[in-house]
Amino acid sequence: MQELVFLYPEAFFLLWFLPFLIAAAAVSVKKRRRIEKIYTRRRPRSRRARFFSRAAAFCAAAALPLCVTAAAGPAWGKELQAVQTEGRDVVFLVDVSQSMLARDLNPNRLVQAQTAIKDTIDLLEGDRAALVAFAGSTVVMAPLTTDYAFLRRAADELSVSTVDRGGTMTGDALRKTMQFIFPDSEASDGYRDIILITDGEDQGSFPVQAAEAAGKKGIRLICIGLGDEATGTRIPVTDPSGTERFLMYKGKEVWSRLDSTTLRKMAAATPGGKYLNISRGSFDLASIYTELVKGADQRRYDSGDFEDYKNEYRIFLLPALILMTAALFLRRAAA
Repeated sequence: MQELVFLYPEAFFLLWFLPFLIAAAAVSVKKRRRIEKIYTRRRPRSRRARFFSRAAAFCAAAALPLCVTAAAGPAWGKELQAVQTEGRDVVFLVDVSQSMLARDLNPNRLVQAQTAIKDTIDLLEGDRAALVAFAGSTVVMAPLTTDYAFLRRAADELSVSTVDRGGTMTGDALRKTMQFIFPDSEASDGYRDIILITDGEDQGSFPVQAAEAAGKKGIRLICIGLGDEATGTRIPVTDPSGTERFLMYKGKEVWSRLDSTTLRKMAAATPGGKYLNISRGSFDLASIYTELVKGADQRRYDSGDFEDYKNEYRIFLLPALILMTAALFLRRAAA
């Protein structure tokens, strides 16, 4: 037996007004008859007229609850519906290496990137998005999804401890992204973007060659370079005792500089690729996304199938219309 549900059950509150409407109609009829009896000399109504009048009132009263039931959306039986969405596939590829703790952006490069990504997620509509973090290794924080709440929670977890291996291997991260997010089995369609957010430093992972491979698959690379390109910035770290100091390597302080040359070459290696330099202050990734991604060509894709109840309101609405029509004709016949 199929389950009966009502899609809009709040409509049944209208039934509370039904007794008041019937009572008001009865009082009105009695008052009209009393006035006619006093001021007119009309002959008493025939039995046939009284029958038609009562039948009209019954039909009208019966039609009202049927109309309310139809408005409540009675449904039983489910039907499978395919949902199509229009958008692009976008990956936020984020550098979480220690150099992203540099404070040439306030409060640091990584927090700026994290905040910008979350602000952009709030604008997502239709696009499938993924989040990938990298340093010396790569971690897929969220696969391609339209579950933007899940994507935002993944962005909240971004930190230098997200990836357990230090260093910066940008080329490897790009290759892993193509492997796991845009696998080779998928056709090149030109509706894919990778938004790379990094300071551009790399430790021999051949990022330009990785970008060229992405370009051959029709993937566009939007490179956003964070940091000071001229003098560079020291990297603050906290030791186990909780004391803040600057990162040292072979007895010398490490200074992190933006490598814009590599990022420009990476962007240029992909169709329609863009490079944006953010050296100081903050950056508005949401506006960049709106201009470069939402303003680009979109594609339609199936976002899934779901079962939905069939609204059978017509079964109740049709007899209600018949009863209301009958009430109109019966009222005229009784006149």
